[in-house]
Amino acid sequence: MQRKQLHVLTGLLCVPLILSTGCPADDVSDAGGTDDDTSTTGDGDGDGDGDGDPSGDGDGDPTGDGDGDPGDGDGDPSGDGDGDPSGDGDGDGDVCGDAVIGASEDCEGDDLNGATCVDLGYAGGDLVCGGDCSFDTTGCFDAVCGDGIKAGGEACDMADFGEDTCESLGYTGGELACGDDCVIDESGCYMAECGNDMIEGPEECDGADLGGMSCVDVGYDGGELGCTVDCTWDIGMCTSCGNDMIEGMEVCDGAELDGETCETQGFDGGELGCAMSCDGFDTSACTQDGWGDDFEGGAQLGNEWVLTGTANWFGSQTMPHAGMFNAESGNINHNQLSHMEVTLDFQNAGSVTFWHRVSTEEDWDYLQFFIDDVLQDEWSGVIPWTEQTYPIAAGQHTLRWTYDKDGSVDENSDTVWIDDITTAGGQLP
Repeated sequence: MQRKQLHVLTGLLCVPLILSTGCPADDVSDAGGTDDDTSTTGDGDGDGDGDGDPSGDGDGDPTGDGDGDPGDGDGDPSGDGDGDPSGDGDGDGDVCGDAVIGASEDCEGDDLNGATCVDLGYAGGDLVCGGDCSFDTTGCFDAVCGDGIKAGGEACDMADFGEDTCESLGYTGGELACGDDCVIDESGCYMAECGNDMIEGPEECDGADLGGMSCVDVGYDGGELGCTVDCTWDIGMCTSCGNDMIEGMEVCDGAELDGETCETQGFDGGELGCAMSCDGFDTSACTQDGWGDDFEGGAQLGNEWVLTGTANWFGSQTMPHAGMFNAESGNINHNQLSHMEVTLDFQNAGSVTFWHRVSTEEDWDYLQFFIDDVLQDEWSGVIPWTEQTYPIAAGQHTLRWTYDKDGSVDENSDTVWIDDITTAGGQLP
């Protein structure tokens, strides 16, 4: 080879430039062939460093773009054409075992990314990471419907509803049930709307709908049950008879008479009481200055009297109890009768009081007193003025006084007298 040395002036630097005009000996290969790679290394790649990249950047990429890709442009220096620089041949770029969970991986080693068997639809168990960075569920087990444990895909299991309630499912209230298939039964839930006249959920009542209940059903003795605006019982008109407190529709209660007396009820006196049902007054002990007769009208008895028998009673001045007159029996003989009677109405139970005097044959001739033809008492012999009182039930009753003589013997004055009759509550019809 012939060398010529030129000096090129570049600035102040003089650089010798050696020009080669060829080495004929290099044009012949070892085998006698022609070698045209211009490499001085002898490896045949033509780049001088043995990597096949004539750019001289050392990345083995003859394109000179610096991506380390030997010519196919996918950035994968392995040259397998999948664009995955990891070299595992899957083309995703994730490397299982690098402790980093890639987009295509479920897990990495002990890192399960927070997942459990339950998250994957199993009842429980131990989830592990497989050698390919996917979940290994062989340690998980399925849920068993009916074991009372909500697990896996079960919505419920017997009484176990997890966090679910009727309210959490959008209802006002109620009770969830769990079906045999471990699916929630919502039929026991409700949407209550107070004011629609329908009892729903916890409502005791709703408007006019009382559910067939009454004051008695809610612990009171009577009255009228109602419903409040918030659908609870209105017991304001209910009554508890017997607690000495007037409540609701009670007229009175025990000793509490609300200021009423026999007089305010139209009687002349007596003691007013309260009915056992508290719905009215008990006036049985009230008294009224009812009908009476003191016979001061003279010999002729009043028109209310009915006189029958052999001889009539009449007004007499013989020893009256008080005043000028009394009633005296008619003048009768043996086996004869003399009656006087009056019929009265008693609005309530009352009584009759009268005075009597007797002068007859003892144990044979009698003064008798009847109420509605029922003998109440009889007297004979000599008896001075004596007062008698008899109770009378409410209603209409006939009072009769009779002088009854036997078949023989007249003794003493052979007559009887009545004076100053009074009644409590008795009125002429």
